[in-house]
Amino acid sequence: MWHRYAVLSRSASVVISLAAIQILLIPLLAKRAGTVAEQLSIPLVTTNLHSNSGSPITNINDEALNDSWEAPVPAGLPVEINFRYAEGGRLISAYAFYVGHAGKDSTDRMPKRWRFEASHDVQNWITLDQQTVVYPWEEGETREFRVNHPDRYEYYRLVIEGLWNSSIIRINEITFK
Repeated sequence: MWHRYAVLSRSASVVISLAAIQILLIPLLAKRAGTVAEQLSIPLVTTNLHSNSGSPITNINDEALNDSWEAPVPAGLPVEINFRYAEGGRLISAYAFYVGHAGKDSTDRMPKRWRFEASHDVQNWITLDQQTVVYPWEEGETREFRVNHPDRYEYYRLVIEGLWNSSIIRINEITFK
């Protein structure tokens, strides 16, 4: 009997110790994650469109390929996707689009024409790259585009002026190098 009590007591002590460790470590880990995010220079992402439910703009740059940002595009593009980095900005020499695996819902909703721009002050923009995609996107495809004259900027934006075949935009992921 005494042996069972000792085992149960020891088990309870382990559970209580683990709970105490979690209580103490979670705030430290959360603080550390913020520090890592700052070091990795994760941008604040916004858009001029209202995102579809369950597909927020933050999905566009979250390193998860299984989600997407999606929004209806009213007549008369352009669509703006804005990226703001912490003070001091970020040097971007290339960017890439990743297409999801939802058939034409992924491929037809991808951009066809756009400009990638940068600014130090949100007033004066410089075009770093301009594209007109001449062949359709494919499911699961990643296309990378080089930036002309890379420099360190606090503000970047994609100005999308055309989609393939839809009045809805969907982008699974945009990555920066």
